Amino acid sequence: MIDGTDSAPAARLKGYFPRLREAVSLWSEAGKAARHDDSIFIWIPKNAGTSIHAVLRDYGFVKLKSPRSVRLSFRGRGRVTFGHMAVGSLVEAGLVSPQFVERSFKFAFTRDPYARAASLYHYLSNTYVIPNWHERPSFRQFLNLLADGFYDRIGLYNTRGLSQCSPQADWLRDTPPDKLYRIEDFGEFLTDIAERWGISASEIPYLNRSGNRAEIELEREDRALIEKIYAEDFDMLGYSRK
Repeated sequence: MIDGTDSAPAARLKGYFPRLREAVSLWSEAGKAARHDDSIFIWIPKNAGTSIHAVLRDYGFVKLKSPRSVRLSFRGRGRVTFGHMAVGSLVEAGLVSPQFVERSFKFAFTRDPYARAASLYHYLSNTYVIPNWHERPSFRQFLNLLADGFYDRIGLYNTRGLSQCSPQADWLRDTPPDKLYRIEDFGEFLTDIAERWGISASEIPYLNRSGNRAEIELEREDRALIEKIYAEDFDMLGYSRK
């Protein structure tokens, strides 16, 4: 007798093999990364990370964006980014050694908090990300959610709800970088990596631009909310309040 349960093992196998191929590919990529000097790209969301990683990957940087991928593929050395996971949390969990973090060249990109807040809104203000909203919130409503603490702070996950809206300082506090670049001064990064890793500036797309979005005209209350939410970013990173 044939019933619906007979197809379940076949369906599981059908989904298993693509995941296995992906895991093997990531293992191989991480092995190649381990042959290079120890470096960590601290990937803060909405700070040009996609463009940066697209180029760095060709020069040995592997992206491991889940605890499982770190546990299975990371060799404890080489060029790596852990996506949006907190490096400090990975160390606390025993997935990354403090010695590796200490000896690595650590770098990150920062962004003007006003511009980053607008970019996060465009990227995350969908009803599937913000539960219990039946229509897209306004920018002011989005900022009020953040000001009220309606987001998970960073941890052992690439993203959870609105965790990407955490202050930039959260990624930097426990893992102080050796070099901070501002995406507003992208040329400095181009010069540095040409010397450090032999990458031609012509190989790097300037920024990961997401369509032709209308600019958000910040009103006084919007600026005040952003300055409240990201007060530590303004102070730590030296961006001016307007």
